[in-house]
This record gives sequence, structure tokens and C-alpha cells, in this order.
Amino acid sequence: MKTNKTKLSFSRFLLLLSLGLVEFVRGGFFIALYPLYATNVLKLSVAWVGVILSSHYLAETLCKPLAGVILDRYPRRNVLGFALALGLLGLLATVSVKYPLLGLIGAIIWGAGASPIWLAVLGAGKEDGERQGRWMSRAYTFWLIGIGLSMLLVNVLMQNYLWLVLTMLVGVWILATIAVTGTGRRTMAGASRKKQVWAKEMASFLRRQWSVFGGVLLQTMAASMLIPILPLFARKILGLSNIQYTIALAGGGGFAVLVMLLTGRVVDRAGPRRSLVLGFLLCGSGVALLGNHPPSSIVLMLLILTVLSMGYGLVLPAWNTFVATIIPSGRQASAWGLYTTAEGVGVSVGPAFGGVISDAYGLPAAFLVSGIVLALLGVFYALRFYFQVQS
Repeated sequence: MKTNKTKLSFSRFLLLLSLGLVEFVRGGFFIALYPLYATNVLKLSVAWVGVILSSHYLAETLCKPLAGVILDRYPRRNVLGFALALGLLGLLATVSVKYPLLGLIGAIIWGAGASPIWLAVLGAGKEDGERQGRWMSRAYTFWLIGIGLSMLLVNVLMQNYLWLVLTMLVGVWILATIAVTGTGRRTMAGASRKKQVWAKEMASFLRRQWSVFGGVLLQTMAASMLIPILPLFARKILGLSNIQYTIALAGGGGFAVLVMLLTGRVVDRAGPRRSLVLGFLLCGSGVALLGNHPPSSIVLMLLILTVLSMGYGLVLPAWNTFVATIIPSGRQASAWGLYTTAEGVGVSVGPAFGGVISDAYGLPAAFLVSGIVLALLGVFYALRFYFQVQS
């Protein structure tokens, strides 16, 4: 029996592989390639590049609630196959057209096509006797490997082999579209229900868990505040070169992957509550220390990055395991759609807050605010769990 709980079926492996391939393409294209490709080859302005990037992720965020409802009603492989095929059309339009408006439409279609993949992965956590914490560790490992590997390959190849890179990204997306056809026919809910029943269930769920949705918004906002200022901070405050900055990011991400391989088991055995509180406290203290007491030696910087990686590696599986315990039975994809929409809103507004705070009070101030918010979230969840036990 114990072996069955830890064994990863082929269909579930294909689901994780599809996630990794999708994020491989999006990470390599939007983070590493598109800003340079769009301005130099497609001759788009920087403003249009920003609008297209934001529109892609905004479309993904806004489509997730609908994608969750569809996943609850129809077979997973059919929904994902259609969505990724639609995303392929958007990808081809974004890559090839020189007209900004058509590129914008392509990016929106691509974002809509990418919206169900994470919901399918999140909702599949308890299939086949799998434990949620271990499953989420596997999911985030595939996600981080996909993004990290794509950024490495694209950065190395795009200077001299641009069209090879574009062909590779399109080919990998096609491979993901094929892979999802083997992810199983099961629906997330097991059976469809009337719209009125679904609406009442979701409204009741939102009323009961409004504080958790607020926490989702704050935690993603606090983390994304650092996105626009992290490269500037690395160069101006820490004095890192581009290569050193890349190595630091890769090292921190790699260590976080290793931590998650272990913390998934810890979360399953000890429960998500302690891991979630400890993870937020570590993240908050690490971010605040890094920004306001810049390390004077490489050893100290590695120590702070280790604290951050450990906190990050605890929060991700613990948070998703905790959410899995409170979502309505039979409505996994719909509930995950609402949660990930709140996450997307936080990610959307966070960079703006970070930029405004940095301009007004300096780069370290944004780190301090982000760290305080993350640490306070740890305190909030500690109090929430304590009073739940007392009641």
C-alpha cells in the first residue's frame, strides 16, 4: 500500500511534464527572448512590448475561473488539448506578426490557452492516493526546471541562432499539446452539477474563506514587488555583474528545488500549518535583511539566499496543501481558479507598488516593506491556526 501512494502514474507524469514544457516556452519567450526580439526584429516599441506582456498574463488570470468551471465539467485531456492548441495559435501570432494590435490579440489568446494547465495540476493532487505536499513539490520542481532550463538555453542561443530558438519554443509547445492527450479522461469534480448549485457553493466558499483570499493577494503582491527592482538592486547595491546575478538566481532556484523535494514529505507528515508559518517568517526576514543590510561577503549573501530558498521551499508546498484542505469537495478546479485569480491580481499590482516605493524612498525600502508583509502573513496564519484549534 505504501508503494502505491508514492508511485507516479504515467498519466500524472505526463501532466507534470506538460506543465514543465508550457512554462519552458513561456519563461524562455517572455522573460528571456521577447523584449529584445520584439524591439529589434518586429520593430515594436518598448511600450507595446510591456502592454503585450501584461495582456498575456492578465488574460491567463481572468480566464482561470472559467477554465476551472470547464475542468470540473469535462474530461481533463480534452480541455487541456483544446486549450493548448488554442495557445499554439496565439504563440504563432505573437511570434510572427509585426503589427502591434495583432501581436496583442495573439498574446491574449495565448494567455487564455495557458490558463487551465496549472488548475489541472493543482486539482490532481490527491489522485491515485498521492499526498498533496509531495505532489506539489513535484509540480513546482517541474515548473522551476522548465523555466530555468529555458532561460539558460535561450540566453545562450538567441544571439546567434534566433530562428532556431523560435522553432524550438514552438516545437516544445506542440510537444506539450500532444502530451496532455495522455493525462487521463477524468474530470476534476467527477460529475457536473447545475449552475445554480455551483454558484451557491462558490459564494458560500468565498464568504467562509475571505481572509485566506486576502492573504493570497498580499503574499503574491509582496513577492512581486521586487520584480522590477531586483536587477537594479543586484547591480547598484550588491555590485553584482550580470553573470554573478544569473548565478545567484540559478543557485537560489536550484536550492529551492532541492528543498522542495524534502519539504513535500515534511508537509505531509507534520501538516501544512507549521511549515506555512515558518516559511513566511523565513521569507520575510530574509528579504528584509537582504535589502536593508546588504551582505559584505559572498558567504553572508549565500547564507541569506539559503534562508530565502528554505522559506520559499516551505511556503509553496505548504500553502497549496493547506488550500487543498479547505476547498469544496468536488469543486477543486473551480476553487483553484478563484485562488489563482487572486494570486494573479497580486502579481499584477505588486510591481507597481514596488516601483513607486523605490522611487519615493529608495531600493531598500521596497525590500523592507515586502519583508514586513511576508513576516506579518506568517504571524497572521499562526494566529488563525491557533484560534481554530482553540475553537
